[in-house]
Amino acid sequence: MSTRSFSAAFLAGDPKAEAFLPRAYASVEGRRAAVQRARERRAPPELGVAPGTVAVVTGQQVGLFLGPLYSVYKAATAVACARALQQETGVPCVPVFWLQTEDHDFEEIDHVTVLDRRIQVPVKAPPRTSVKHAVLGEEIAEAVKQLPAPEPWAAHYRPGATWTRAFTGVMKSLFPDLVFVDPTEHVKAAAPVHARALAEAGRISELLLERNRQLEAAGFEVQVHVKPGAPLSFFHPEGAKGPRHRLTGAEAGLSPEQTPDRFSTSALLRPLLQDTLLPTAAIVGGPGELNYFAQLAPLYALYGVPMPMLV
Repeated sequence: MSTRSFSAAFLAGDPKAEAFLPRAYASVEGRRAAVQRARERRAPPELGVAPGTVAVVTGQQVGLFLGPLYSVYKAATAVACARALQQETGVPCVPVFWLQTEDHDFEEIDHVTVLDRRIQVPVKAPPRTSVKHAVLGEEIAEAVKQLPAPEPWAAHYRPGATWTRAFTGVMKSLFPDLVFVDPTEHVKAAAPVHARALAEAGRISELLLERNRQLEAAGFEVQVHVKPGAPLSFFHPEGAKGPRHRLTGAEAGLSPEQTPDRFSTSALLRPLLQDTLLPTAAIVGGPGELNYFAQLAPLYALYGVPMPMLV
């Protein structure tokens, strides 16, 4: 049976897609209800989101020179949506940028195309380690010179700076309203999410596999394939700065509470962690993220976390 893109169908208003992911943001009632649900949740104080405030969240890998322009569009949309929701509901709303520092796909972030020129800078870190710990080398100085207007970038993208700090510095200069969250700095708060993902891996995979079957039966492609019994966490056996490996379910004796810095999220667990820690009213995402959320409703229900609106 041929399948089609879920995100394309959702954006076109296909009722089959809306059965998996309601278009709550499209109605005043849906927006107000989502804001009120989010307002009941509290973020850990260190995340910088005050009690009674809700969040509009977006995020991206910390790519070279902000990566594709898409990253800037997402940040701008989060700022605009937060302002609009606050004006409409009277509830304080902040835009949050979730820095995807746990990722290890360096080939996605080590280059950028500026006009017709491809600029590439190697990520100097061991394979499979989180980009959080990668530091820019001397090559970055020459790469900055290739930009049409190098001055604004040179203060942040410089030798010795981490990829995360460089990315965040430029993004802050463009969007002062953004609150930045780096999950690698909140591992203790994330530990219960990982602990449950390990303890209930069998049940979680059953729910997700059934959801995937439902999506395929409706004629949609599945973005992330799930292995029976496999947890949704990655594990860093050598410590936070060491390589990370996807857990298979055969491991025993792992404790996120005792070694929280040795666990990081997969693509399907990341949104749940994000919305467990934050009072998220809405997510600003791209087509791939819409596909993730079409799969994730059973996981949100299991954890008792309200599904945010998708923008």
